Amino acid sequence: MLEICYRLNIKCVSVFAFAIDNFNRPEDEVEALMSLAEEKLLEIASQGDLLDKYGVRLNVVGNVALLPESVQRAVRRAERMTRHNNVAIFNLHMPYSSRYEITLAVQSCVRNSIASNDDRFVIDHVDLAITFTGLYS
Repeated sequence: MLEICYRLNIKCVSVFAFAIDNFNRPEDEVEALMSLAEEKLLEIASQGDLLDKYGVRLNVVGNVALLPESVQRAVRRAERMTRHNNVAIFNLHMPYSSRYEITLAVQSCVRNSIASNDDRFVIDHVDLAITFTGLYS
């Protein structure tokens, strides 16, 4: 995949690997998926030369605190191993949820409004956040 993206001059790839709702699956399935995630992240970290070859930086995007501690450690290790790369970006979304992302955006708008003492700030930015996410469509 990296080589194909490299040849096509694609600089940013995002993979949606594990939705927050997947935590509602049977426990054995979640454990198997978390084990697989940990294994693959550690594989990425141990074979960092491949990502270095293409200058790929790995970003794990999502509420990482929901992941088991062993997976969180693997995330930190893989991200640390690639943080110096700046040619391309590989975003691995796990765990993610559009509802969670919207909630974070609105919370950020409210915090910024409070910090700036400007009531219009939150209204304008929440409207922008909702428009951007497509809730009006």
